[in-house]
Amino acid sequence: MQIRKKWQSYKNLIDLELGLFFQRQYQEVASFDPEIQTAWKHLEKVVVSSGKRLRPFLFLWSANLKESEQKKIIPVAVSLELIHSYFLIHDDIIDRDLVRHGVETLHETYRKKWNKFEKDNSESLHFGNGIALLLGDWLFSMALGNIFTSDLPNKQKTKISREVISLVNNTIYGETLDVMTSLKQEYSLEEFRFKALEVIKTKTAYYTFIAPFKLGVIIGEKTKEEGQLLEKVGMEMGKIYQWQDDILGIFEEEKKLGKPSGSDLRENKPTLLIIETLKGLNGEEKNRFISLLGRNLKKNELEKARNLIEKSGAREKLEKMIKGSADNLIKLVRSSRMKESRKEELVGIMEMVVGREK
Repeated sequence: MQIRKKWQSYKNLIDLELGLFFQRQYQEVASFDPEIQTAWKHLEKVVVSSGKRLRPFLFLWSANLKESEQKKIIPVAVSLELIHSYFLIHDDIIDRDLVRHGVETLHETYRKKWNKFEKDNSESLHFGNGIALLLGDWLFSMALGNIFTSDLPNKQKTKISREVISLVNNTIYGETLDVMTSLKQEYSLEEFRFKALEVIKTKTAYYTFIAPFKLGVIIGEKTKEEGQLLEKVGMEMGKIYQWQDDILGIFEEEKKLGKPSGSDLRENKPTLLIIETLKGLNGEEKNRFISLLGRNLKKNELEKARNLIEKSGAREKLEKMIKGSADNLIKLVRSSRMKESRKEELVGIMEMVVGREK
């Protein structure tokens, strides 16, 4: 598939540019305290660790500039990946994850650093979380600076900055709602379902798909019609992507997932998969599933949760929803007035996202 090669080509380019970005920034922090220099190296390790570079890829694809014109927009692509890492650092603290993409999370690295001197676990957690939050904020600052110092015209910088702020505001709103909406609260399953969809719209869809598409439309000066199409595609792809993520987060093995399985169960997150499981179970089985929520699960307990999800029919229902939404989205794209070659590329992107290909 041609689009797979294009994605890989863009990924290689972004990986290279990220490395150059950190080289330049390291020259600036070279005069800082040695501890800060070490922190910057930890930060670089987290950012450049394996990732699909999906957001910068979607941005570059939607801008669709000639290769000779791409250089001036690379800072925006790099900034999107920096903002992605900024969010992941915060997300890892919230979800209490210790590993991301097979690399130790920042807050865990610094928790261990504290423990070399003090064995007070609460103090070490506080120290690790505090340092990780600050380093994440530093990344966000660097991302904005990278856009402001680019060679783009000032008018485009202003439009891009506004959209980046919108991206961050939407994501923070979605993440806050996600954290606040715990299954321990007195909501009906339908209310939980509504909130779960709201989180998908504002966090996953906007941050992962809509904003990169919109930024590409701004840079590439695309038509209003194409912009509206990509925004609609982005919203639906966000839903599909999150539903798939909900399944993988529980059923994928840790080694392939790149982080511990079952974090949604541990954090009591009302994902659509968990909501549909609760709707599909009754009596003792429902109580047994509820008893597995909100705590660290042993391997055999995670397996019990998986079996109950399967038995409830929730996984099968979600997989049917994913397929149905993907089929409708492909029909929408193919019936649009977008150039045929671009249609096929967009369909290829959707197929890779649904299949969650690496």
